[in-house]
Parts: sequence; C-alpha cells; structure tokens
Amino acid sequence: MRFPCTGCGCCCRRVEQIRDYLSQHGIAVRDDGSCEHLTEKNDCAIYDRRPPVCRVGNARPRDVPIREYYALTARICNAWQEQDGVPVQLRVDEDLIWRAE
Repeated sequence: MRFPCTGCGCCCRRVEQIRDYLSQHGIAVRDDGSCEHLTEKNDCAIYDRRPPVCRVGNARPRDVPIREYYALTARICNAWQEQDGVPVQLRVDEDLIWRAE
C-alpha cells in the first residue's frame, strides 16, 4: 500500500524543522524553508535517492496502523494545500486509503 501523494510539493516547502536531519544527508534547506531539491515543477530532483524521512510511511509510530497514519497524513496534506492555495483537484483523496488493497 502506497500513500496517494499528488505531488503538490507542500511538504517539501516545509522542511525547516528537520534542517539538521537533512543536513546529515547532505541536503540543504533554502532560506524560505523548502528543500533545495524541490524543483519549480514541484518534483524532487533526487527522488530515487531521497532520504528515508522523505518517504511518507517512515515516520509512522509502530503502534499506529498504516491506514490510520496515511489518513492523518492526508488530512495534514490537505490542510497545507488549502493554506498554500493549491487547486482542489490536487487534494489527497482519503477514501483511496481506506479502499486500497
């Protein structure tokens, strides 16, 4: 099961709080708080070799079921998208999480 990321880039624009962790992986945070590898198209320039923290499921506490964790993550994503004025079409569909096999 994979998180239904829509590639909006909102999470990659909010990495200031994990600056120290990213620097341990040779990744810098821009002055605006975004990852240096976030492109203008909201793509990750190092997607295939991104650090573990950039993979949605890796921060999940072991006692939280993956579907619940993904549903909470979807709510956070959608709140950030709303704050950033991201088009509604790019919102994460929480129903996809609950229907996934």
